[in-house]
Amino acid sequence: MQLHVFMSKVYREELPFFSFFCIIVLRRKREYEKKFIGVIGIVIVVIVGGIYYLTREEKIELSLKNKKEILVEYGNTVQYSFDDLIQTKDIVKDKLKEIKKETKITDNLKNEDQKDYPAIGNYTINIKYQDQKLKKKVIVKDTTAPVFNEINEVSFEEGTENYDFNQEIKATDLSNIDLQYDLSSLDINKAGDYQIKVFAKDSSGNQAEKEITVHVKEKPKQELSAAKIYHGGGKVICIDAGHQARGNSSLEPNGPGSSTMKAKVTTGATGCVTGKTESQINLEVALKLQEALSNQGYTVVMCRTSQNVDLSNVQRAQMANEANADAFIRLHCDSSESSSPTGTLTLAPSTSNRYCASIASQSQSLSKSIVNNICKATGSRNRGVSIVDNMTGLNWSKVPVTIVEMGFLSNPGEDRLLSSEDYQNKIVQGIVNGIGEYLS
Repeated sequence: MQLHVFMSKVYREELPFFSFFCIIVLRRKREYEKKFIGVIGIVIVVIVGGIYYLTREEKIELSLKNKKEILVEYGNTVQYSFDDLIQTKDIVKDKLKEIKKETKITDNLKNEDQKDYPAIGNYTINIKYQDQKLKKKVIVKDTTAPVFNEINEVSFEEGTENYDFNQEIKATDLSNIDLQYDLSSLDINKAGDYQIKVFAKDSSGNQAEKEITVHVKEKPKQELSAAKIYHGGGKVICIDAGHQARGNSSLEPNGPGSSTMKAKVTTGATGCVTGKTESQINLEVALKLQEALSNQGYTVVMCRTSQNVDLSNVQRAQMANEANADAFIRLHCDSSESSSPTGTLTLAPSTSNRYCASIASQSQSLSKSIVNNICKATGSRNRGVSIVDNMTGLNWSKVPVTIVEMGFLSNPGEDRLLSSEDYQNKIVQGIVNGIGEYLS
């Protein structure tokens, strides 16, 4: 009874406090639970974030190794690679190989027509990796000046007007060249040495300059007419204008009884500038020589007077032999693989020639007189007398014979001269004087 009363009293008096206490305890429990859940959430976020950070695939940003444009001299090829263009020092090797494979590099370079190098202009190299795009500028420029050939001097006779310097002076470049000359110090009417300037300018404006020595040679004084010095006196001269319009490749002995066989006759050389055939030049000089010698009282025998013949070298020699010629003049022009050689020379057999030793000394004397007089009359370089024993036209001769190489068709200057009427007349005068000197 008392207990019940006591409990009733407690319930009435203490219950409000107890309830309050319980409420407080419950509230704190919930707060702790919320905080715990929050901490757990944060931990989970940190862990997940860490895992993502550690396992994520890092995006690589490519950058150019050098932002400056690529400058290329005209005439050179443009070469580039991934390593040339892209900064790779911060990219791991294992990843670099994959990046190179995925990177696409293109350009808009256009080569010069039929050349393996690009034309002058501005171009772009395009680099694409995933969603990244980079560009590299390429500039092709021509900054190289033309280069002159090794010619440092030219020469011509005083009074020569409108001399074509371009036949001797050349310049090379990858583009078109314009040659200009400063001739203000040159007097073409007065013999002497002059310094001129030549300027070579290409299509890009690059210019080179060179100083050239011009030798203005004194005109040879006119020799006294050969008729006043030498008289033909009925002497027989046989003239062979070497070669013919069409060659004959059939073979004939190089000398009487020789087992060595050579072509009967060839077509000869061709002028490097004029395009004129040697056979035609030889005939032009031969006809002039025929007239000049006839006027001096010589009896002239012509091997040919036209291009349309078929005469072998043996046949020509036999014509001179049958005429019992006092001199057999064989007219030719020289040629070389190089354009540099110039001058006049004559050919004669040696005194030990197995076929024509008996006329070798006379032939050498005839050859010397003619080459000396030609060079005196023309101003040509004197290349002297060449002694040869392998020429069919010499080996079959029984009369004094010479082969006259009047000049080089492979040299632009001499090629033009050999087609010149005035120069041909000088050659003829020299030959006439040489024959007269030999026979006197």
